[in-house]
Amino acid sequence: MLPLFDQLVAMVSTNDLLKAGPIGACLVAVWVAGRKAEEIRLYRRRLLLVLMAALCTVMTTKVASRYFAYPRPYVLSQTAYRVSNDQLVAYPKEEVRTPQAEDSLERRAKLEAGFIGSNDWESFPSDHAGFFGCIAFGLLWVYRPIGLVAMGWTLLVILPGKLLRGLHRPADLLAGLAIALVVLLLWRLVDRWRALETLGRWCEQWNAMATSMFFLMAMEVASTLDHLQDFALAARGIVRTMMQ
Repeated sequence: MLPLFDQLVAMVSTNDLLKAGPIGACLVAVWVAGRKAEEIRLYRRRLLLVLMAALCTVMTTKVASRYFAYPRPYVLSQTAYRVSNDQLVAYPKEEVRTPQAEDSLERRAKLEAGFIGSNDWESFPSDHAGFFGCIAFGLLWVYRPIGLVAMGWTLLVILPGKLLRGLHRPADLLAGLAIALVVLLLWRLVDRWRALETLGRWCEQWNAMATSMFFLMAMEVASTLDHLQDFALAARGIVRTMMQ
């Protein structure tokens, strides 16, 4: 039964449709919710604000994880060292069970061969906890019934997968969720100032175009911003080429 459980966890954790697709679906559901024009405008304005807050959360967790630069738990299941005062100092070893799934076994084999990805040194705080936590908290604020679904999926499916596969510790996830909550609360001040009121009216006036653009945003959320990161890297390459 345990290998089967490992396979199920790996399937959900490594497949964007299963892992984050439900969160994207929740975003679309709230976008089309509401009966009155004013209600629809309110939901959409706040949804756009939540997405902005989620992007800010990811940027914050990225900067913080590079500053702390602490290895993932599965890395510390092997002997690892860091430089401190011009000396090699061993990290405390951690007991981590390797799931009996293809991706985890492959990662373990690479680790034993001495290969460690650069992203594996950025465990604290968790990007996933920050990003999806911000969206789930935001949906609770915008439309509670659907927000409960998003929060349940985040806490019961997305984040436990990170723990079970040895990619994060509970402290990493809690720190990511805390950052998400703080960033979202700060962005809610923007809603109080009704700074996005004009954007909400534009979405109402150009409903078809706004809905198609929001669908692309929800799809990118479901892919955990992978395409956006690829686009940013490609754009940076183009700019560098033009400057040569």
